[in-house]
Amino acid sequence: MQRKRIAVTGGIGSGKSTVLSYLKEKGYAVFSCDEIYRTLLKTEEYIRAIAAAFPDVIDGCGIDKKKLAELVFNDKRSRDRLNAIAHPWIMQRLFQEMEQSNSRVCFAEVPLLFENGFEKDFDATLVVLREKNIRIQSVIHRDGQSQEQVEGRIHAQFDYDAQENQTFLQKENVHVIYNNDNKNALYEKIDEYLLQL
Repeated sequence: MQRKRIAVTGGIGSGKSTVLSYLKEKGYAVFSCDEIYRTLLKTEEYIRAIAAAFPDVIDGCGIDKKKLAELVFNDKRSRDRLNAIAHPWIMQRLFQEMEQSNSRVCFAEVPLLFENGFEKDFDATLVVLREKNIRIQSVIHRDGQSQEQVEGRIHAQFDYDAQENQTFLQKENVHVIYNNDNKNALYEKIDEYLLQL
């Protein structure tokens, strides 16, 4: 079966998960790199790989996710090292799961799509954009983090506002949805996009 693979991406707090939930309600097969990563965190093989690279983030229960997050968001070299370990595993599992789906159109939430050049592995990309202040408040409310912590995470990610990154958003197979209003407005924009598929 010819399967269309569409990546859903955007910065932290942009509303990617809300988009995926709505697509799932509409009957589409949806997948999440974050969910795959949460599963990976519990596997012995992955814990050993992280222990070898970051011994200080291992405790009696496995990987201390909070320690690991603080380490990688404050140090680019550590972040790059973690990504080099995690991303091949995550993407391999993601594509395996998509292959096993019976759906002709599969959507996958891929947070670091452009940063890692993964967009070339998908037929199309749906980018969810949102004003920075709304994103910050959303993540503070969702994760209980300080504004400084959230801004640090945003700074570490792909900058969708930067002039040099606009070429990514203007490609023929990239569609941008702005999520600055309420959920119903977002759902209407998703419906419009689905009509174009």
